[in-house]
Amino acid sequence: MNSMTEPLTAAGVDFKNTAAAKKFLVKLLSGHAFREINTSIRTVYWYGIAIVIAIATAYNVYVKMLTWSRLRAAQLKKRSPTKSANIATKSMVTMMTILREASYLHFIPSRFSSRATPPALGASVLCLVYLGWVLGLQFFRVNYPGAQHYTSLGLRAAWMAVIQLPLLILLASKENLIGYLTGISYERLNVFHRWIARMVWLTATLHWAYLQYGWSQFGLNHLERTTDRAYSLGVVAWFLLTWINISSFAFLRNLHYEFFVCQHVIAWIGFIIVVLVHVPIVQARIYVYIAIGFFVFDRLFRSSRFLRCNYPLGRATITALPGNVSKITVHSSGLTSWRNGQHVFLSIPRFGWYQSHPATILSTPRSHQGDLVFILKAHQGFTARCLASTYFAMPLSPISKSASTDKSLTQVSSASETGETAMVPKRKYIALLGGPYGGSHADFAAFSSVLLVAGSTGVTYNLPILLDLAERAQEVALPVRRIMFVWVIKSSSWTVWIQEELQDAVDRMRLAGIRMEIQIFVTGENTTINSCSPITTTSTSNPTNCFMDQSEKRPCCGCHDPDIDCSCGGNGSESISTTTRGGKETIIRVDVADLLNPIQPILSSGTSTTAVADSDKEKNPTDSGSSPTPSLEQTTRAHSFATIRSGRPSIEVIIRDELAKAEGELGIGVCGPKGLSISCRQATANICRERRAVKGISEMPRIYLHVEGFGW
Repeated sequence: MNSMTEPLTAAGVDFKNTAAAKKFLVKLLSGHAFREINTSIRTVYWYGIAIVIAIATAYNVYVKMLTWSRLRAAQLKKRSPTKSANIATKSMVTMMTILREASYLHFIPSRFSSRATPPALGASVLCLVYLGWVLGLQFFRVNYPGAQHYTSLGLRAAWMAVIQLPLLILLASKENLIGYLTGISYERLNVFHRWIARMVWLTATLHWAYLQYGWSQFGLNHLERTTDRAYSLGVVAWFLLTWINISSFAFLRNLHYEFFVCQHVIAWIGFIIVVLVHVPIVQARIYVYIAIGFFVFDRLFRSSRFLRCNYPLGRATITALPGNVSKITVHSSGLTSWRNGQHVFLSIPRFGWYQSHPATILSTPRSHQGDLVFILKAHQGFTARCLASTYFAMPLSPISKSASTDKSLTQVSSASETGETAMVPKRKYIALLGGPYGGSHADFAAFSSVLLVAGSTGVTYNLPILLDLAERAQEVALPVRRIMFVWVIKSSSWTVWIQEELQDAVDRMRLAGIRMEIQIFVTGENTTINSCSPITTTSTSNPTNCFMDQSEKRPCCGCHDPDIDCSCGGNGSESISTTTRGGKETIIRVDVADLLNPIQPILSSGTSTTAVADSDKEKNPTDSGSSPTPSLEQTTRAHSFATIRSGRPSIEVIIRDELAKAEGELGIGVCGPKGLSISCRQATANICRERRAVKGISEMPRIYLHVEGFGW
């Protein structure tokens, strides 16, 4: 504030005189008296943001150096490559462990539904710190005396809203500069993008509210609305910003994601144009121009990358798998390199030219003959049409809708005139790829033990990590000594999705001398009855239409769990709702197993060997081949490379068991439904907290946990 400027007062102003009132209103809205302090505030804001990014960048560089040193130590045949070599390294690792523990927790208040949950504790803390940072700058040295008191508060809020716009766009970009520096993928930064958008809305609302209240002190509201075009533009901008925030809530954007993206971009363009006209100060417009520049750069870079990935065009083949799943194999000459755990935006114009579906790449560049392989669970829209394309048209007797157990799939088909069924030949479709993106996890080859936990199609994230480790273990020595692969599925028939890949990984690990164990938990079957087949009528004795053993106190097939898909398919029996050209919908039942290659799930084997990759058991009594005790009474069946259990796993028991066997740091990778991810977070945090309380900070368990988002 300039001490030489006298505060504005309303003394002597005749507000009944329109000319005098308008002249006073112009002085009231003038921000010259406090423009200097507002300019310094924007500098302080961006210094703070730069410091946070610099710290995250330094951490990313340190992690990469630590990974390189561990891999180098393993190649030099050092005995314990993952153990800290000196006090400085040990101190850094301990500090990293403490920070990780704080970020693992994920509280879900009882009032939150499965469709609306807060971010994990680490992200929540950062959002709260950012909120405090913004509000602190909002009210710092802004107690301006006189008639302009509320004007100073309102204009400060306007500055705070505008200077956040470049950061807002940076965090939304898929070609993300912050992501490149910090090693955090765009989909994780998108959480902060949404919360910063809410901070922009909050400061914009404060801007409007303070000015409105300041005008009302002198009865100038009507005069402002009728004489200043900036007022109406500000109202339009506020409503656009409000809509952008409301439509971004998960339960709305997931209704139809493609529509959400389209309207989101249109609303944003409209908002930024209105703001550009609304803001009268050139210094403030600079931030709007910077935001526009970031937006245009992201679009141009993504477009050039899209063209490079799709020249020449890729070709996709689709195969049906049990569990309403499509296996899509894309042969692309434009995209030949990607990291394990990355995803692309997959589009097959034949099934929706405007739809681009995020899909994790199951394969690695050196597996599957260099093709990109995806496994997509069919729900509706694009994924349903992909699966429906693998079935054939057949004039079966319709089944009532009430008998169907899966109404999410829609297949456009017509009955055969001859009344005979005919298989549709496997076709090749044009496939468009955008990316790859993601893959921000640490290199799991740098840990002494690796635990990979997947639920359902979340295995598409963990499997390429496993394949990558298996491939690299054949070429160089790795720090990894032990790998545990846990997969939670609802039907044993789903094991055919990746049966060959798992067998290949086990064989490679055996040759490399790495101990590997695979545990598959089947939640929808038991040993008495091997499947939970849907039936067409409801009986009084079995109102749930489930042939499961009802002695277990849990929902049938997990059907009442919002995180578990409810299409019972133990025998590969699926319900497909088909729409004829006449528009009538009927339900037909097909046996997916009959449409597949004659590959049997691994449960069909009658062998009973222990599911470990190495031929000799270790002499350590804690590693005698015993498996973690599950949370429910389970029945175990074994294959030559995997142990199959009926029931749900006890995640905390598994983590404790693997931690006890680890020679150094334990790396955990998780991808699955929300319940599974949160269980892994809570279990890891509990173990770290208990060990710290008993043995102290210096003896905290060294655990790295990466939870990949499941869904969109």
